[in-house]
This record gives sequence, C-alpha cells and structure tokens, in this order.
Amino acid sequence: MFYGEILKQSEYSFLRENPHLGNNICLIGMGGSIAYGTNLPTSDVDINRGKHAH
Repeated sequence: MFYGEILKQSEYSFLRENPHLGNNICLIGMGGSIAYGTNLPTSDVDINRGKHAH
C-alpha cells in the first residue's frame, strides 16, 4: 500500500481536515515495521508527521 492510499483512509482524515495541519505539513513518513521492511500483511500502519510551519 502506498502513502497516498493510506492517507486517504478515514482514520487519517484529521491530517486533511485540521486547519493547523492540512497544507502546513512538510513531511509525513512511515514508522514501525513498515519503515524497517519487517511488516507482515497483518501489521498496523504507523504514520509520523513532521513539524508544521508556523
């Protein structure tokens, strides 16, 4: 699954809908087992957002 597909899921809608985030996020990355390449089909997804501009 690609970032775009994951971020379209309803559990990540706050990234799009929160006025303090949305277009202010400069970096989003995968964490956990996906980042290390040790994930399984049953692994959860860990999204880490970077700092946002003020």
